[in-house]
Amino acid sequence: MSALLPLVTAVVDLVEDGAVFVALGTFPRSSRGVLIVAAVAGTIKLTGFVCMVALLLFGVLYRVSDVPQEEVNVSVEDREENIHQTYLALRIAMIMLVAMLFLAILLQLWFVNGGKCWQTSISAYYFTSVRPVFVGVLCAIGACMIVYRGNTDYENTALDYSGFLAFIVAFVPTKIDEACLPVNGPDRPEIEAAVKTNVGALLVIGVAATIVGLIARRLHQGQLESPSLYTVISLVVTLGVLLFGIWLYWNERNWFLDHGHLYAAVPLFIGIIVVVVANAWTAPQGTFTVWYIAVAVAMVGSLLAGGILWRVGVQHWALWLEALIILWYTVFWIVQTAELRGAANRTQVG
Repeated sequence: MSALLPLVTAVVDLVEDGAVFVALGTFPRSSRGVLIVAAVAGTIKLTGFVCMVALLLFGVLYRVSDVPQEEVNVSVEDREENIHQTYLALRIAMIMLVAMLFLAILLQLWFVNGGKCWQTSISAYYFTSVRPVFVGVLCAIGACMIVYRGNTDYENTALDYSGFLAFIVAFVPTKIDEACLPVNGPDRPEIEAAVKTNVGALLVIGVAATIVGLIARRLHQGQLESPSLYTVISLVVTLGVLLFGIWLYWNERNWFLDHGHLYAAVPLFIGIIVVVVANAWTAPQGTFTVWYIAVAVAMVGSLLAGGILWRVGVQHWALWLEALIILWYTVFWIVQTAELRGAANRTQVG
């Protein structure tokens, strides 16, 4: 399969170049269909290139792994310690990132608004001086969630989907808040340009990362392994969702701009709750199980409270709901850090 990738990529490259020439007027006429062919061909070519680079890197890594054990300077204990430190750092990083976002909002309230005006949602702070922290924190947390390996396949899937959606929430802003005047916010054309470039790149890399992830799992320990049924289903669903996202992004750009944030934020929070509930369900009986259950109950209670606030017409109901869910998710990572410390998962504890 890897031997065919250069040939396939070369053929697709010719198709893309021909379509681009037509679009530029070298051939008689250009059309939207030709531009779509060029975009699809370019996406396939980029995906093939990323896969080839991944295969090359995997080959180098596994070639290095064949080095006799006596020539390896790093001991098994050192490797395990590095892994433990990495997982510990990931958990602590997510806690610190949430703290930075909350602190930036409080500082903006104090120094810019004089403590007089709250935005009606955390997402609305995109249109304030908090925007760099808001976007940066969401992207960093999203990357951490994707990289982090959950205790089960189901938990890991929820982490991956939520992590990817965090990028969408960061790149596609909500509507401008009418509670406070926007400060340091981009206008509609600037938002459209940003969404075109950033979301387009994200969707393409999402497809490439899904394929590379499958290859990496099949090359586990240097041998081709048949993927499990769950892996195949997850791959098909993920690619389907990404391709639908690309279609929506290409054909319904205005709808994507107006509703993309909400339709990404809701499943993001659902995924977060699923992760917490999964840990409450699978954690061994003990003190930490009680904590996981308490956090899960608190999240569900926060949803109910948010619904009541919305029903009675409280203007800032979304702000308090988002803040509570994010707060409880931070508590979850604190509990998981205390339970697992540096271990990658529960199988390595004790």
